Amino acid sequence: MSETITMPLDLRGAAPDAAQQLVISKAKSLQQGKSFQLLADHDPMDHLLLLAGLGADFAWAYQESGPATWRVQISKRTVETSNCCSGGACCG
Repeated sequence: MSETITMPLDLRGAAPDAAQQLVISKAKSLQQGKSFQLLADHDPMDHLLLLAGLGADFAWAYQESGPATWRVQISKRTVETSNCCSGGACCG
């Protein structure tokens, strides 16, 4: 289960370019297993698509879907490690 950072990233009223940079910066700064909430005054799918470019390390889920406020939980997935000496390519 991911741990939520309590202060949401509020993008309501932010310029699109600034909002995108804020989302990317916040996402990149997350530790594995941590998450934050994003608040917007419109569907933030454009910002979330930017996270898709960061790889499969991130997940998001709508918590509230407008029309006045959109709230999305963004999480950095944990990477499972293996004790296998071959880095997870064990054959048996």
